[in-house]
Amino acid sequence: MPIQESGLIRTLPTIVNARNRSLSTHSIIINLLKVRIALLICFLIPLIASTPIKAQESVHELLGLPKVDKEPVFKGGKRAWKKFLKSNLKYPEKAEQEGIEGKVFLAFNVIKDGTVTRIEEIRSPDARLTKEAIRVMKLSPKWVPAVLNGENIDRPVFIQIEFKLK
Repeated sequence: MPIQESGLIRTLPTIVNARNRSLSTHSIIINLLKVRIALLICFLIPLIASTPIKAQESVHELLGLPKVDKEPVFKGGKRAWKKFLKSNLKYPEKAEQEGIEGKVFLAFNVIKDGTVTRIEEIRSPDARLTKEAIRVMKLSPKWVPAVLNGENIDRPVFIQIEFKLK
């Protein structure tokens, strides 16, 4: 479905222009893409962040990113990822005392050399949980980067980190 067919997106240029009539076509296109991404974040990514790579590929397709030969993965796979989280993730004390739990959804880029960059919150039940999830992602060792036509490429990744009280 082209972007223009959506009622919300069709009205966005009017809303944007009402705020600032001097916006360029480029700015409007950027804003349209932001709305499209926001809609994906609200409705699809929370469902997809915990699912296999196939679902991640669907998000990439919806965002207009090219198909890749291999998606980025944590070195050592799921078992190593869980071990890394268990070793490094610390429940924020105040959030624990207040009984706050839930899933923090993050987006980040894995660049060509496997480095994790541009870590951003998508959705979270509490700012303290978000802060801890981002802190741990910054500790992450290099990932195995995405591969396209035999070459490493930069690629966004969407994940969830669950905070659950015992």
